[in-house]
Amino acid sequence: MPKSVKKRAGSAAALILLSILLVLLLLPSAASAAVLGDVNEDGNINVLDVALAVQHVLGIDEPPLTEAQKTAADVNVDGLINVLDVTLLMQYALGIIEEFPTPPVVPDTYALTMAASPSAGGTATDITGESPYEEGTEVSISATANTGYVFTNWTAPSGAFVYADSSATTFAMPGNDVTVTANFEAIAGSVDLTGDTTVEASLLTASGTYTAALFGPAVGAEVVFKLTGFVASDINSISIGNIADLLSGGVTIPTDANGEAELVITFAAGVDKFGTLTASINDTDPKVDTTASDNQVITVDTTEAIASSVTLTGDSMVTADLSTATGNYTATLSRPAVGAAVVFTLAGFTADDIDSISSGSIADLLSGGVTVLSDASGKAELVITFAAGVDKGPHNLTAAISAADPKADTDASDTQAIRVNTKVWWDI
Repeated sequence: MPKSVKKRAGSAAALILLSILLVLLLLPSAASAAVLGDVNEDGNINVLDVALAVQHVLGIDEPPLTEAQKTAADVNVDGLINVLDVTLLMQYALGIIEEFPTPPVVPDTYALTMAASPSAGGTATDITGESPYEEGTEVSISATANTGYVFTNWTAPSGAFVYADSSATTFAMPGNDVTVTANFEAIAGSVDLTGDTTVEASLLTASGTYTAALFGPAVGAEVVFKLTGFVASDINSISIGNIADLLSGGVTIPTDANGEAELVITFAAGVDKFGTLTASINDTDPKVDTTASDNQVITVDTTEAIASSVTLTGDSMVTADLSTATGNYTATLSRPAVGAAVVFTLAGFTADDIDSISSGSIADLLSGGVTVLSDASGKAELVITFAAGVDKGPHNLTAAISAADPKADTDASDTQAIRVNTKVWWDI
């Protein structure tokens, strides 16, 4: 723009401003009702304040308004100083208005964040969908569980739920930003049953322990155990519930923190039956999404064979002329049967060749055999102390399961040859 044009524009503006000032100077000053509008901070709102506001709008205020003066000049409180503020100031100075318009109060709002725990468990949704919200706003929220999970409850550090345990509910916003969490829990869709498939009620181990492990794992889910093929008199006790339920509708056991339910069944002595134990998830349990089960077969047997072979180990050479004149022999059963009868028989020796034996008589050992019962580990031991100077062998020491023993199904044995020598090795 040419300098002459800029000069004429400035002169015109100055004339307009001078005219406004002359009119306002003829009017009495209006008393100030507030700091707002008192641009020159003299306690009054009049033509002088209008003049400062006009100069600021035209960009010719010198010195520039301070921040406090700008706040006072923004009489409509919209964050700007423009012709609207000048107009209101003039109206106030002319007495047309007695106060400046009250700006609308904008309430504080707060952000609502939705979350799911665990994240794989499902989704949490703000149904209202208008975040941020004012304090006290009632927001509709909803939770949807993914496959393999179930909704449990809502949690938040502040605010309030109408129904914290309902997947669809209302949340009252607090006076701060807040995260609302939908909590989910893994549920069970299958169960794996493990345990003792064989229980020998005639032995010390008359109890069967069975563990149902759930997919999940779901804590507190209900597992139902059911036993078939047996009657109440076949069972002495069970760890949880009653025997009648175990044999009919089933015994219900809640899972522990590991998602496992355990049942111990103690069978009566002498039971010889075959049956099945079934563990299934209770499909009415809210922590379960489907019916699933896994069968496990158990066997209880007290009269069938528990040992069909025996292994004999011991000293194959005993030098009676030395300090080691004793032979130790151990018969180990094919299964650890307690109290099974093992018969030891020694051939090729006479009663004079033996000083003593640990069980039974020497005459029986050399003829029909000496019977030794197996211990808790399924072993029978015999110690033979030979007389000095005996030089015989090799002859057989035989260990066999007694065919008459109800704990055996066959006469089976394993032989072991021993050598007794009283001469020193280099004289042989």
